[in-house]
Amino acid sequence: MRVSLSRGPTQRKSLKVTAHNEATPSLVVPRKELVRLLTSPVWNDQARRAATAARYHRSTSHSSFVFRLSSFVIRHSSFVIRHSLLFHPLFYTLVQVIPTPRYCESFSQTRRRPTSTVEIGPVRVGSEHPIALQTMTTTDTRDVAATVEQVKRCADAGADMVRITVQGRKEAEACMAIREQLFKDRYDTPLVADIHFQPAVAMMVADAFEKIRINPGNFADGAKKFEEIDYDDPSQFQAERENIRELFAPLVEKCKSLNRAMRIGTNHGSLSARILSFYGDTPRGMVESAFEFADICRDMDYHNFLFSMKASNPLIMVQAYRLLAEEMYAKGWKYPLHLGVTEAGEGEDGRMKSAIGI
Repeated sequence: MRVSLSRGPTQRKSLKVTAHNEATPSLVVPRKELVRLLTSPVWNDQARRAATAARYHRSTSHSSFVFRLSSFVIRHSSFVIRHSLLFHPLFYTLVQVIPTPRYCESFSQTRRRPTSTVEIGPVRVGSEHPIALQTMTTTDTRDVAATVEQVKRCADAGADMVRITVQGRKEAEACMAIREQLFKDRYDTPLVADIHFQPAVAMMVADAFEKIRINPGNFADGAKKFEEIDYDDPSQFQAERENIRELFAPLVEKCKSLNRAMRIGTNHGSLSARILSFYGDTPRGMVESAFEFADICRDMDYHNFLFSMKASNPLIMVQAYRLLAEEMYAKGWKYPLHLGVTEAGEGEDGRMKSAIGI
């Protein structure tokens, strides 16, 4: 039996399921009700995982719903599961064709997802290598001596890499002195430049550091603008990607020639106005924002990069990473992941928050 989906009589709160034969009546399903049923203990594991996917997918269609449970947006109050729903012939047909999202190698065993290897100076990152630990400095980057001393303390404590924020040109100029002094002191710990807003600064610091972190939310679009852009024509949204390519391609070429690594690090709190207007403040927007930059890297045959999907809320972070992994499985991509909870805080609360997310 084939079925099709459309908006129900209560619009966003319900889904109308229609059979492709006249003998079976249509079924109107409250979205929240359906998800609650599939996540109940009496339902099978496959349906429960599909229902979980509903929490981090978002439909971009305004006229109809994509035929998969993951398109349901959970944003409404609870409903009592109606007994009659269980016995409708269309309900089981609907559930049987729901695809199960795949975001890991196994739901029951701890198995690492096979990935490519990213070279970050002497450190190798990927499924064939031990998990690498990264931390970051809290010093003023322009204070070369203090930053060097803190990097050494981090390395001595077991950090494999150290991230340093690079806000502008003065900080970028200090980065070369930091790297040179660490080499003189026989520390080859890879340094990671944290870049926001300024592609020119990223080009400068690539000469010194082994890895560049760029934020897709502000690398090309600059400071966050709280404005809504009306994309009546999706082609307009796609056309704006050319501006990203123009600003990002020179950095990709430089990193490729110097064998520098890159992290395409999306941050939930700094999505661009362009992405927010098209996808909303969602994990889907986080993933698509990163993919725009990854597509440019791949077009230029540069693959020494990895992804991160950070959020201050561990639940959003987990949803975004699972969606990212699911999309990479679908695309056949094998890039590693950098895990972290952004702005986790300090002390015991911060450690708990980070541990839960990771």
